[in-house]
Amino acid sequence: MAEGVLSREVGALHCIVPLVRRYGVRVHADAAYGGFFRLLADGDAQLLAVETGAALRAVAQCDSVAIDPHKHGLQPYGCGAVLFRDPEVARFFRHDSPYTYYTSRRPHLGEISLECSRSGAAAAALWLTFRLLPLTRAGLGGVLAAGRRAAVRWAGLIDASPYLELYQPPELDIMTYYPASPADALSRLSRIAARSSEVMRRGMNAKEEPVFLSIARIPAAEFIARHADAVVDSDHTQVLRSVLMKPESEPYLGQLHHRVEKLAKAACAGPRGNGR
Repeated sequence: MAEGVLSREVGALHCIVPLVRRYGVRVHADAAYGGFFRLLADGDAQLLAVETGAALRAVAQCDSVAIDPHKHGLQPYGCGAVLFRDPEVARFFRHDSPYTYYTSRRPHLGEISLECSRSGAAAAALWLTFRLLPLTRAGLGGVLAAGRRAAVRWAGLIDASPYLELYQPPELDIMTYYPASPADALSRLSRIAARSSEVMRRGMNAKEEPVFLSIARIPAAEFIARHADAVVDSDHTQVLRSVLMKPESEPYLGQLHHRVEKLAKAACAGPRGNGR
């Protein structure tokens, strides 16, 4: 989706597809991270926003789709693919290696796959996983639903917290947020960055109950688009980022929120968190 470049309405995939079809343009969807959430885009028990569900359903109308099972497909890192609606386009992605592949006029997997002569362990693992957790809402969708529920619940806890603020509501299972003190009259980008880095540092170095977070770098224009009252004193800022990808995140969420809120409170009070 082209959010940040186009408006949310124009940039959503389900709005792009009918537009480009009018002009005969091919559509590629980068579903490397969120593609498997298509399993949750139907049904009465809707976990996703209406707009998100519509965009995920539109993936089926694309000409090609990138998908990485090593994320939500529970696979090793080396498992990923680009799927084409028309297999004839394979001729545009072939590399020539005549000393190895010369036994057939048909495309050889070694010519069009990234792993070439490596073993098919990743493909076998994916096949077995889908036998155990089929591509249904009740199968693999159940694993994804736990992370999504955790994200929705954590967004509510952050909204109610005096020391944390959402950067934006989660669409899937990725949380973005930052420390915010109730004593702050204004939010300065430099202060947000300093406090976010301090929370990550304190959490990673804690001898008891360490918590491991990551940092997302946000350009000033993108931050202001979501928080218009922030003071721009830097060309970018940094916010905290957490991925609730595994179902174990759901029962752990209360403890995680308590730890992160405590770290945020300390960062807001400490000399390294006051933006000086």
